[in-house]
Amino acid sequence: MHGFLRYFGSNIVASGVIAGISAVVALVFAIDAHHKGRAVLRPTSRILAVGSAAAIVAATLLPLRWPGRFFTGDLELTPFHGTLAFWQQSLSRFPDTLPSVLLVVNLAIYVPLGVFVVLGWGTGLRSILACVLLSLTVETAQYAIVGGHAETDDIILNTLGALTGVFIAAVVRRLAPHAPS
Repeated sequence: MHGFLRYFGSNIVASGVIAGISAVVALVFAIDAHHKGRAVLRPTSRILAVGSAAAIVAATLLPLRWPGRFFTGDLELTPFHGTLAFWQQSLSRFPDTLPSVLLVVNLAIYVPLGVFVVLGWGTGLRSILACVLLSLTVETAQYAIVGGHAETDDIILNTLGALTGVFIAAVVRRLAPHAPS
């Protein structure tokens, strides 16, 4: 775990700062909108969705080595031959930290985005496609721009994380159907 933090620490800090700033902006907006009698949930969720997307970009696209090395990263296009295969092979040594952390991070980082996209723009295929498109864009940029590791498994895991967020948001909307938007 120490090596993971040493390698990805600046990305995690930048992502956390962006998420924190987004949360503060959303809170200030929500308080102001509430005092003025305006809708709070939808616009605040949109702010948080944009903040989530920015945090994902910061966490995954800040170059780990400067200068960036264009088109020099690793590219794994075969599904279930990247992170998922690495994690499956490590089950015999479970809990092997790096594969487990990569698996959880690739899932978890897209859950808030899924929640806020649905609460901000509504459920439907467009919300899911927006999350998938961001994942595809990030993976492509990781390979092409920062010389990072891009793989189909990350897109699969990111999509599962976004779908988890979509499901959570749908449950929240169903439990609170009369919440003001």
